[in-house]
Amino acid sequence: MFTRAQVPFSADAPAGLATASGALFTGAPVLDSPAMTSDSHPFAEYRRRAERCRKTLARLERWSLALANTRLTLFLLALALAGLGWWGKLPATALWAALGLGLGFLVAAVAHDRVLSAGERARHRLAINERGLARLEDRWAELPQLGEAYDDPSHPYAHDLDLFGRSSLFQLLDATTTRWGEERLAGWLRQGAPSSEIASRQQAVAELAPLVELREELEAEGRMLAETKPDPARMLAWAESKRPARFARVSRWLPFALPPLTLALYLAGDFGLLPARLWFAGLGAQAAIAFFASRIAGSLYRALSAPGERFAAFSGVFSVVERARFDSKPLVELKGRLAASGARPSTEMRRLVRALSFIQLREQPLFHIPINVLLLWDLGWAGALERWRERCGPRLRGWLDGLADLEALSSLAGFSFDNPSYPFPEVRDGEARLLAEGLGHPLLPSSRRVCNDLALPSPGAALIVTGSNMAGKTTLLRTLGINAVLALAGAPVCARKLRLSPLAVRTSMRVQDSLARGLSYFYAEIERLKGVLDACDQGPVLFLLDEVMQGTNTAERQIASRAIVRRLLGRGAIGAIATHDLALTTLEQETGGQARNVHFTDRIEDGKMSFDYTMRPGVVATTNALALLRKVGIELPEASGRRAESAGCGSDE
Repeated sequence: MFTRAQVPFSADAPAGLATASGALFTGAPVLDSPAMTSDSHPFAEYRRRAERCRKTLARLERWSLALANTRLTLFLLALALAGLGWWGKLPATALWAALGLGLGFLVAAVAHDRVLSAGERARHRLAINERGLARLEDRWAELPQLGEAYDDPSHPYAHDLDLFGRSSLFQLLDATTTRWGEERLAGWLRQGAPSSEIASRQQAVAELAPLVELREELEAEGRMLAETKPDPARMLAWAESKRPARFARVSRWLPFALPPLTLALYLAGDFGLLPARLWFAGLGAQAAIAFFASRIAGSLYRALSAPGERFAAFSGVFSVVERARFDSKPLVELKGRLAASGARPSTEMRRLVRALSFIQLREQPLFHIPINVLLLWDLGWAGALERWRERCGPRLRGWLDGLADLEALSSLAGFSFDNPSYPFPEVRDGEARLLAEGLGHPLLPSSRRVCNDLALPSPGAALIVTGSNMAGKTTLLRTLGINAVLALAGAPVCARKLRLSPLAVRTSMRVQDSLARGLSYFYAEIERLKGVLDACDQGPVLFLLDEVMQGTNTAERQIASRAIVRRLLGRGAIGAIATHDLALTTLEQETGGQARNVHFTDRIEDGKMSFDYTMRPGVVATTNALALLRKVGIELPEASGRRAESAGCGSDE
């Protein structure tokens, strides 16, 4: 059921103009599916989970305060008893009591650290659920995940369809916590998949969508990695590097053989069994080895450590996956990829982090230097890292790649959970086609979204879209494109039903000139259109063109536009062209109905402009450009005004 939108017609731009729409005012017609309410399942689920996280946080904060006070009390008491016992002010048993209090302090410290970690996870979980509520309340444009690095104006469609940046599809979808996961999701949006891969992703997304706890836990553990998404490229470069295995073998036995031998030499010299200088020789050898190993350990520590990154959290992330039970084939296979080597990634990541944390002692030189010389500390733990690299280095890329896939799938699953009425499209190989019922723009609030049916049933089918300014022509093109992108990524779509073949999406809508490359707007548009035509040689294409050839005069524009559209249809491409040039509408007759005319219209009543954003067959019969100019205060000749009114732009007749 659609309602008419009555919009005050003034010189000021509407405050509620949606970035994604390019044409819609606040108060636009209502989508035929209901808006998200506080009683809807996703909203209630996020609200319930957020409230639970708040209660957990409050409880953990009380525990944290109590443990902090306990730690301080035990430390002060242990210090006082030790001091008084040492100076003879208390019996010698006070020293044993101080030792017991010291052990209690260590226990309290470990417990406090665990409470702090649990509190951090609870805060992450709360943020995840608050973000879910923001999406459902159409506040998702405030979220920080913009994906601006992937917003390339030279991409065949990403910039035109608002895939990245502020108020973008990526901002709505992204639930990844690693750089690889983010790149995987962006890659799926930037490049459509074959039909078999789409079907596989749909199965995985369908299974993950209701698994809210699993997805929340996966993201919360991932957020423990760092404040910003960590890039594992540095760790991977070390893991896949080729190093001599001799150091790893020597470090396995030397730290366990030489220090005990040096100690034995010391004891033998102390009892007069051997010359004392032999002990000094052993200690000197240890000092030389420690110096050499310290340089190696330092390079390893620098290669694997960065401020704010905690690779220990990778163990938690992989543990979530290892504990999960999946039924769909793609998720079972994904989990199998992680365990294919026979080693549990979570266990191996814990071993990596343990070795790295012991090497971290080098940041405390007063303790590190004597311990390193006496125990060959750096040699032992640097050797452990090298042995880990030999054992797990070839597997690490596969683990991270599987995690990236799961993060991208989880992002699409969150989108599916938030929009339970969105169906998965039917994507089948074959000739180019796209058939949609109730197709709407997913970035527009449901209260302002209008859905339309449309059909591009066979190769060479196209829509010639005409209409008055701001009536919805460009929004229709973006609606087509962004839903095709979702479909080809394996996600559900904003429609009642969508059937299409795998298509290469190509657009020419926001062409930009380039001072750096010395390109005028016209030449930049020519390059863009050539890219659309060239894509037809690679397979089926969905083209979306907005005001073709704007950079030249009317006569040449009409000739060139008609030629380009005919060339696209002749190559079997399907798509839509939004235009104010009514001369293009004769293509319907010239192509035998392959190119069909559709239009959007408006009305001005009592100084207000209204749109219903409903696509209708045929050519538009009204215009509003001159009326718009007059309303913003630009004076026009009276004759022009009468012609505008006679065209239906300013009168009630």
